[in-house]
Amino acid sequence: MTSSLLSVKDLTVQVATPTGPKVVVERLSFDLLPGRTLCLAGESGSGKSMTALSLMQLLPKPMARIAGGSANLDGEDILALPEARMRRIRGRKIGMIFQEPMTSLNPVMTVGNQLIGAITAHGNTSGRRAARARAVELLDQVQIPEPERRLGQYPHELSGGLRQRIVIAMALAQNPKILIADEPTTALDVTVQAQVLALIRKLQADHGISVIMITHDMGVVAEMADEVLVMKHGRTVEHATSRDLFAHPQDAYTKELLSAVPRLGEMAGTETPKRAAGKAVETGSEPGAEQPMLQAENLTVRFDIKGGILQRPIRRLHAVEGISFSVRRGETGITASIKSLAQANVIAAGGEENQAPMIWSGGMAWIADFPDPSNFYGPILGCGGAVPGGWNWSWYCNEELDKKAAEADAIVDPAKAAEREALWRDIYLKIMEDAPWAPIFNEERFTIRSERIGGDDKLFVDPVHIPVHYDQVYAKDVQ
Repeated sequence: MTSSLLSVKDLTVQVATPTGPKVVVERLSFDLLPGRTLCLAGESGSGKSMTALSLMQLLPKPMARIAGGSANLDGEDILALPEARMRRIRGRKIGMIFQEPMTSLNPVMTVGNQLIGAITAHGNTSGRRAARARAVELLDQVQIPEPERRLGQYPHELSGGLRQRIVIAMALAQNPKILIADEPTTALDVTVQAQVLALIRKLQADHGISVIMITHDMGVVAEMADEVLVMKHGRTVEHATSRDLFAHPQDAYTKELLSAVPRLGEMAGTETPKRAAGKAVETGSEPGAEQPMLQAENLTVRFDIKGGILQRPIRRLHAVEGISFSVRRGETGITASIKSLAQANVIAAGGEENQAPMIWSGGMAWIADFPDPSNFYGPILGCGGAVPGGWNWSWYCNEELDKKAAEADAIVDPAKAAEREALWRDIYLKIMEDAPWAPIFNEERFTIRSERIGGDDKLFVDPVHIPVHYDQVYAKDVQ
């Protein structure tokens, strides 16, 4: 029988809350075998990422702590190691692909400097030239085109798929035995997602590494897992091989997860897409209702690629070329390609390279929800402060809540700060249901709650206006 590479027993994690410690991972146990893939699956807030951060000893202290359990790797309990010893484990024995590459990469450092830093972190290279050569080799391994040129670029200059490959290369820089992949494909479209998953499988086969894959996407679980551990509220609800779990799920929650996955062809024969319950919009109920509220014609965006010592343009990248579309009242339009560029230019509706004549139907407000809520607002701003800031973006809101927001903004007397906060709290709680108020910061929120804050306007805008939702559910579980 093959011995375990990593054996986790009774892992328990607690976080501090205003009402006392709360257990977010409870007595979790599993064994990871050499060369195998274990998937931790479950909805947002089930404890998957907290488990990974615990194994790396990267919990946000003192807010969170390991309250019990062990994790044995090569004969030592890595949960009990001092920080100096744990630094020798991170990267060298366990590499980690974090959930959001834009928050993992330093925006003011080039890709090359960050990758070289990961390579030289343990001092096992013979100089910067050798480290640079190793960086080029890693970029080539993760199938990034023109690796030499990419070393001089910054993260914002790369697509989401390329940034994810950069993070994978950094995780593999020290040839670890175990790779923890925390939602490595959530921000990617299905074609790039397939490429990244195929890349992880290839690297796993080439290097013989074991993988802990954290995901809420049951399609990814079916594609990647040898074993699956389903989590809910920090507890294990089912642990089985991938084949057994999909063929014969035992727990009611597992069955619920599988039934929530959309199935190809389930809407065959229907004339219109499924819509959430809400106020129906009757076509023709207003004069000019058949006219598009928004129409874009021949939308074109191009970028100059610079090079040389003087960084002069050497060629031009055609990012968006001749895109035309229209949106009528009550319709939902979905863009399937180069969507963020097209949407950004529709909102901007100007600029030297924007070749699109924009046709507007009067009285519109733009409300844009961005794909990554953690990048939408500052990490040092309490979520209570994000709601007032977001309200200033929207031009037309629900009358009752807009009146309450105006009352709050009118309070400038420091002695009445509590009254102002109470008004914003009422607005906030309508959006966030049962979530805590201002003390919770960006990094402490579950993804679904972050999206509710970043997109608060979408719930209250007048339906005559056009919200632009950019990949708003990309990082959410199917439920």
